[in-house]
Amino acid sequence: MTRPKRALLTAFLTLAAAYLAICSAAYFWQRKIIYHPNRAVYATPAEAGLPFEAFKLASSDSIRFTVWRIPNTESQSVVVCFHGNADNISANIDLYHTWYNLGATVVAFEYRGYLDSDGEPSEEAIERDLVVLADTMRSWYAGKNIKVIAMGRSLGGAVAAKFATKYQVDGLILESTFSAMHDVAQLQFPFLPTKLLLREKYDSEIILRELETPILVIHSTMDEIVPFHLGRKLYNAANEPKEFVEIQGGHNAGVNMSRDQIEAAYRNFLKKIRLQK
Repeated sequence: MTRPKRALLTAFLTLAAAYLAICSAAYFWQRKIIYHPNRAVYATPAEAGLPFEAFKLASSDSIRFTVWRIPNTESQSVVVCFHGNADNISANIDLYHTWYNLGATVVAFEYRGYLDSDGEPSEEAIERDLVVLADTMRSWYAGKNIKVIAMGRSLGGAVAAKFATKYQVDGLILESTFSAMHDVAQLQFPFLPTKLLLREKYDSEIILRELETPILVIHSTMDEIVPFHLGRKLYNAANEPKEFVEIQGGHNAGVNMSRDQIEAAYRNFLKKIRLQK
């Protein structure tokens, strides 16, 4: 083999080895990229003047996770809230206050490894915890004429969609949420075979194609983390009845920038769910 050919082969093998190393890192370290467990306590519902109960539930593998309940005793509606990948349940007190003021009981689910929950987060593990949450919800509201809405922001939207496969919700709200994890990964890492590498799939698009429940999708045209077209893709996958609300502001800033519009969408959706037979 001539020297130029040997040099070319060496360069090719070096690049191939580097590419395989990147792929390997993406496969084994993806949970570090997706999840950012946050254990900070920002506030409690009690500090906002809300009634407040904290529960520790045990999953099938004995891992204990936290659930908060903010009971609205006069309400026939429950909203189950799922937060984003870098938040925890203590970072969303304003959201709970909004739903409480709209006349709903709030249930806030905490992921493994976040706040004071044990273990480490993964799609498979969180799904096990959702089964326990669903069983707990059935025990709380058995025989009661309660309307249950699941809602999530960002990653929480994908978790809310999963919850809807474990518990028969009356409505689903997906806010700033992606269609599937591989769609986001493809945009962030277009040079990687993300469909092959991803273990954390969170394919909400598939779930919505099968789900028969009212859907509200809220997404900003200015979202810099989960692009607007992924919100539309998620909406297009859903069955009727469904509604799309277009807001303004960045992925995190849109909550405040479009607060009035979002609250109006919540109010209207809750009203429609309550009128369902």
